[in-house]
Amino acid sequence: MSNRRWLLVLLPCIGSMMIVHSLSAITLDYATSAKALAEGGWIGPFGDVGAWPVMDSQELPDERSYADAYWHEFPYGGKLDINIAASAKTDPNLIVLTTDLGGSFREEVGTDLFTYFYQEAQGIVEGLITIDEFPPGTPCSLRFEATWPQDTWTGEYYWRLEADSYFERMQCGYDVNGPYGPPSRSGQVTAFAGEPVYVYLGTLGQGLYEIGGDDALGAGRIQLDVTLTVTPHIADLNADRYVNFKDFARFARQWRRNDPNSAEAAQRAAADFDGSGTVEIHDLEWIAHYWLLSPLPPATPPDAKP
Repeated sequence: MSNRRWLLVLLPCIGSMMIVHSLSAITLDYATSAKALAEGGWIGPFGDVGAWPVMDSQELPDERSYADAYWHEFPYGGKLDINIAASAKTDPNLIVLTTDLGGSFREEVGTDLFTYFYQEAQGIVEGLITIDEFPPGTPCSLRFEATWPQDTWTGEYYWRLEADSYFERMQCGYDVNGPYGPPSRSGQVTAFAGEPVYVYLGTLGQGLYEIGGDDALGAGRIQLDVTLTVTPHIADLNADRYVNFKDFARFARQWRRNDPNSAEAAQRAAADFDGSGTVEIHDLEWIAHYWLLSPLPPATPPDAKP
């Protein structure tokens, strides 16, 4: 049984199945995967163990994968269902990753002939996020917030959220040892605009009934939404979440330079806070506006900016 329960955890590489969704602020290249298993087992007349699995799976370079396993193969043996959907929704300024697990169980006349019933479903959304709204090289915070609009699942349920940028990695979730990561079920990573950020959302739902053991079959529904939003660290040129002389030194190096073919074109674009094409006095107002503020507030134009 123990090996069977985790057969869905190993997934093939889906990097070759990416599809691009362009937004005004964020680009998400991603794929979805969904796998479901429902199974009943019994002991035969000669002591042999029999198992009757029903499986379904789907992997798509698209907005939604769905899998449903409905077990009712053996007459009067009970009915067992588990299904899962993995999807992503994109709006101009945010992305929502979702996994939605559901299932049911119904006993029938021959249920007591079986030694166990087992359910398992896994949904994954995985891909690369790129921040497009701001000039390449602009330091930003990519924030993640997990919510549960539906939460009535009676079986076991595990989840993992991961984001990995050049600067840092954020992980949170719930596994066999309990919750881990930020206690608020949210977090953020610092990333440069134009830099691909790896993101992963995976869930695993289970239900198990064994003769002589606890009845933990899954029924009901649980939906997990992870919302991603972007906040630029305007004037924070070295992405340490402070604006000080380190940022001013980088800013001064780009002062009045406008050669588009120079090796520091990306750094100059990051220091051109107003997007005028040149680093000049109006950009210096942004440095002054955020000078020594900690932590940095959301980016808003300074009052003196025309």
